[in-house]
Amino acid sequence: MATQSYHNPRELDHLVHPFLIRHNIKMEMWSSFNNKKNMELLRDSIPKREEWTLWQSSTQGRMKWTGVIVECEEKITKLEITSENIEELRELEPIFAHLPKKDIIFKRDKYQKNGSELTFKTPTEIKIKERRTQSRFYFKYQDYKSVSLKYKHDEKEQIANYTLVDLSTAGLAFVITQAESLKFHIDQEIVLTHITDQQLPSDHRAKIISIDRFQLPEGIKDRTNASELTRIGVKYIESLESVTYKSIGSIIDKRQSKLKGIETSGFNGLSDEEQLKVLAKVKEDNPALAANLQERIEELDHLRYLTNQMKQIFWTEVKRELLATALRLSSKELLYELLGEVTDNIKNEFLEQISQPKPPAAINKAQDEICKYIREKEKLGEFVLDATSFIKYV
Repeated sequence: MATQSYHNPRELDHLVHPFLIRHNIKMEMWSSFNNKKNMELLRDSIPKREEWTLWQSSTQGRMKWTGVIVECEEKITKLEITSENIEELRELEPIFAHLPKKDIIFKRDKYQKNGSELTFKTPTEIKIKERRTQSRFYFKYQDYKSVSLKYKHDEKEQIANYTLVDLSTAGLAFVITQAESLKFHIDQEIVLTHITDQQLPSDHRAKIISIDRFQLPEGIKDRTNASELTRIGVKYIESLESVTYKSIGSIIDKRQSKLKGIETSGFNGLSDEEQLKVLAKVKEDNPALAANLQERIEELDHLRYLTNQMKQIFWTEVKRELLATALRLSSKELLYELLGEVTDNIKNEFLEQISQPKPPAAINKAQDEICKYIREKEKLGEFVLDATSFIKYV
């Protein structure tokens, strides 16, 4: 079995766009890695034999086919080509499928062709057109953003402060425990008194429009026992004129452009979506390896809480080439935190090492070795890696 190296997780974006541009299809898209949702989207097209448009990147959209999905199971999906030029399909080249009616797209690198029928693994990623009219900003767990509000429960006014998870000029969402969620209901009016980083009109009124179980993106390890949390969606009675977005992600991007050696044009870590894309691809062939990679990504992410003194020990003792391999799937934020205090020579050398593609199995092996080193340091009390300790020890 050939060894696969991890390259660019945004490949689907880069190859889809020429076709969309050529055919004047303008859309902003987001990726779904939810297997259940993806199967529902594919299966919904079967009863009415909704027509998919197919193409390959080498033709830049000049050659296209039409087809319908005839079967979709958890592992396998079958698509029947309905156009006549099927002999032009290049079997060794990836194929893209677009459902115009719902504006969803998926890509398959490998498939079997039997007459007019294509058989392939059910897609782990489907790109879906963004239909929201308002841009929504999402916060990371380490942002510590909050919303303060007043509401009535049992005829008494209550005052509370909750963790903010997303925000727009039209509304916001926060998370609370399941027990606390019983105090709220759909269409309930609340009064927002404070939102981190925002200038609010005095006592800004809002209405609860959704109450759902809080779900982290599929593929990202639960950081806060999210299965016991509830997401409350809120719509303002009057929209805000503007909102200020200050997340660690956006701050890192701005800082990176000022740091020699860390540029947005070069490889400098992955976003959450890019991590999910890589994990989904690995999961298709090796679910156990994907699960191990995911766990180690989360464990290594705690390196962001190294103090300057701990960083000196870390960079002195750890083999840099091994570390570069281990962090190949880690976040931009983590790389910024680790490289923020080192010399330009170390920074440039490390960025050159981490830019080299590595097989997932090699990345996982390196992750295991670095995590073993971290646990030993924590056992000795030399490293204390959590957010509160970072604040305390700094």
